[in-house]
Amino acid sequence: MSRIHHAAFHIQHPPREYLEWATNPNCRTTLAVLQGETVGFLTAEKRHNGIYGDFNIAVEPKFHRRGLGSALMERGLNDLIEMGCKTAVADYWLQNAKVQALNRKYCFRTVRAYNYYETEAAS
Repeated sequence: MSRIHHAAFHIQHPPREYLEWATNPNCRTTLAVLQGETVGFLTAEKRHNGIYGDFNIAVEPKFHRRGLGSALMERGLNDLIEMGCKTAVADYWLQNAKVQALNRKYCFRTVRAYNYYETEAAS
């Protein structure tokens, strides 16, 4: 998952962080696998208040435009429903047009918009 997230967003997170998140009792993780290779994932997380859920989705860029994001989104939204969430929150970078299109496809609407800015020199 760390490798895929880095390929998709150019941000490095240690594999241990993903292992802890993906195995958390309030999370469900779905992997996209093509010919035995994991090429994407979605982790759906029920928030501590129990009403809200959110997710992290990533697909390796060379596998974009194959329906993997949509398949992961559908599974992740169903996971949130099964966990009892009433509202799903999509948190993403405004500059990510592909994610914006995917979220619109699933009827997400913008409630609050903000951008993240790097505070350290990019490596």
